[in-house]
Amino acid sequence: MIKSPGNKVKFIDIYTLGLADVLLVYSMLSPILLLFIGAQIKLVPNFFRTLIVLLGPGILAGAIYFKIHGIQIVKRSKWIIAFMMLFAFVFLLSSIKHMDTESTMESLKFFIGWCLYGFGLGTISNMSINRTKRFNMILVIFIIGFLAYSIYQWWPTLGQRFDIEGINNAQIGTLFYFFSLCVLCYFHFPKNLLSKILVGTLSLACFIIAFYSASRTAFFGFLISFVIYLFFYSHIKLNKIYPIVVASMLIIAFILLLPKINKLVITRHISAFKAVEKIITYMKADDLPYMKSDDPDSHTSVSIRLRIWKTAIEEFKENPVLGSGIGIPYHDKVLNIDLVHPHNIVLELLAETGLVGFGVFAILFGLIFKRAFFIYRQLAIDNRMTFLFYPLSLLFFFLFSSLHTDLSTEYFKWYFAGIIAGFDTAG
Repeated sequence: MIKSPGNKVKFIDIYTLGLADVLLVYSMLSPILLLFIGAQIKLVPNFFRTLIVLLGPGILAGAIYFKIHGIQIVKRSKWIIAFMMLFAFVFLLSSIKHMDTESTMESLKFFIGWCLYGFGLGTISNMSINRTKRFNMILVIFIIGFLAYSIYQWWPTLGQRFDIEGINNAQIGTLFYFFSLCVLCYFHFPKNLLSKILVGTLSLACFIIAFYSASRTAFFGFLISFVIYLFFYSHIKLNKIYPIVVASMLIIAFILLLPKINKLVITRHISAFKAVEKIITYMKADDLPYMKSDDPDSHTSVSIRLRIWKTAIEEFKENPVLGSGIGIPYHDKVLNIDLVHPHNIVLELLAETGLVGFGVFAILFGLIFKRAFFIYRQLAIDNRMTFLFYPLSLLFFFLFSSLHTDLSTEYFKWYFAGIIAGFDTAG
């Protein structure tokens, strides 16, 4: 809540807070925005450039939040903040083992510059239900800009797999599935049917681009999040079931058009279902079947992941308590290459920080989801869907990081974790 001595100050604070919310959204999207721009102007994004683009507006937003809200946010989330600090200490402690290696230093820099920073900025934003609609609208405006740019880039090769130089398909997929989720969570704000149709179309457009990126991990994360969204929406809006019917019809219509979609995209998604049996068989085995580097199957993402997961488990067994250290290489014996992370946040935590780091991390996010549930129960029924956007987004990025990305650069979930930690139920 805004506490100001006079109406004039309140008026100024309200609009200043609006500026800070714009800068918060920008800060959240700026690393991926730098990748988009860098791919076009041939600017290679490094840590320093990313940090400057990220920190400049973000520090201003943080200063505005702190001036208006003060220190009460810290008191509200003291246990979550305490465990976040403890986890940061464990991360630093695990980094000391390999501080002389470039990969460890990169992990440490990005964890401090992206994850800790994002969590801190999200927490002191003191987000409230009254500001959520504006926050979502700011996101939607950014999304429309991203969407227009992406369609412009994709138009010459429309119908083929969506790709942008300098950004891998997993980054594109998770970004646009997240965009689709954002717009979907904005669906209940407009009251008239035409506005809902426009919002639904925008969400579907983001979904289609994400689907064409062929990111299977992001697709399944979105699918689970979408089902949860429909469950809560139908639970709260039982007398307005038509949005679910409309959404289902749109998805069915999209599926009916699948034969017209580029075969590479379809094959990539279908192969994920075929890979499930392979994963179960391989993980049950004492060792992976022997492969040669010239075997085509050895280069598939499923096979590589399985071998790296085995490596991560071996690293954990060697140092089960404190782990083998942040930034350790995950060696693929078949391809004779080192990967920087095992594409699974649980295995990464166990391998690099051991049971101690994993335990602190589990308690931290257990407290965050517990707070999310507490906030949800505290809010009026009409406001619950508005708040659901934050834990749903956090869940989506959690699901994504279970099969992709690494701990130190998956900054989105830390922003949402911070926003939930500092959420003001009275605002």
